[in-house]
Amino acid sequence: MALEKLSVVVPCYNEEETIRLFLTESQLVESKMKQGVIFDYIFVNDGSTDDTVEVLEEYIKNDNRVKLITQVNKGPFQARINGLKQATGDYLLFLDADDYYEKDSLLILNEFITKVNDVDVIIFNYNRVDSLNNKSQIKKYPNITNDIEKIPNEIIINELLSSNKHNSLCNKVFRREFYEKERVSYDEDLFLLMSEDKLLNLPILCNSKNTYYLNKPLYNYIFNPESLTQTFNLLKFEHGLKVN
Repeated sequence: MALEKLSVVVPCYNEEETIRLFLTESQLVESKMKQGVIFDYIFVNDGSTDDTVEVLEEYIKNDNRVKLITQVNKGPFQARINGLKQATGDYLLFLDADDYYEKDSLLILNEFITKVNDVDVIIFNYNRVDSLNNKSQIKKYPNITNDIEKIPNEIIINELLSSNKHNSLCNKVFRREFYEKERVSYDEDLFLLMSEDKLLNLPILCNSKNTYYLNKPLYNYIFNPESLTQTFNLLKFEHGLKVN
């Protein structure tokens, strides 16, 4: 079976504790770094003020598949864009530094890509993980029982316009050639803390002719009730308006 190369972009801001956990927890190391496929991880340090860089630099010494980019603090939106510029994989994924993949997720995605010809985008399910490590699966298409289903472009566009169903980047895979072709260029000074996923997602999903749904939970989202996404502040509201 031919292997596609996968590039995973990981924005980091003051993630010292998370990265240390990433290094010491065998489950996370296995799920993120050793899945038997050709890949690289691109960590983008977004102006961290803790020891995130030092921890990552120590890690890089032991694994040449890991790259580190450092930028002044510009927010996760610009961090992802800078990570994309360094990506060389055939397909792109986005991982938040405090989340992790299910075991063999990258291998499953590689098998999917090699099985189905001409894939632009893959949407897959994810697990919401609480503080007690309990998992609840979030299905993007709960009425679909098939393992693989092609989603018509008009359905995707309607969902983008009428809901927040597909805001997240982290439960998707994008063909890099297609992503580079359709991705909109944005001002390098555009600072966004919220809704930035939508801004990167929308032009890709609107133009994709080959979007597939993989009915499997491959990503684990760590739910934090005190995170920026779960609390209200005026800046978050303003950034959401700017994106819209």
